[in-house]
Amino acid sequence: MMEWVPLGCLILSVGFLMLRTHALRSRSLQRNPLKESQQEIVQRMNSPVGKIHQLEARLHDYGREVEGRVETTMLVLDQLILDAQKESDRLEHLLLEFKKLNGDDKRSAA
Repeated sequence: MMEWVPLGCLILSVGFLMLRTHALRSRSLQRNPLKESQQEIVQRMNSPVGKIHQLEARLHDYGREVEGRVETTMLVLDQLILDAQKESDRLEHLLLEFKKLNGDDKRSAA
């Protein structure tokens, strides 16, 4: 009779391990990792910390947008300054030519 006790314990242990393995396997098959991760993302986004991170991201994006607009405006203004300088140089050249022609007319009239 004593020789059956270890055999009985072994059978019970194997049965317990098989039952536990089956339970874990069926539980893992019922899980949907994609759905769980999506739920976790939604929960984190709706948490106060998630809201702060969203606001930080929006603020960062807005800062980049403003920086881009400022850079574009600066480039346009630089081009306008160059155009104005060219026009100023052209007008100064015309003024000098006018003075030369006007000075020549005064000399020839004299």
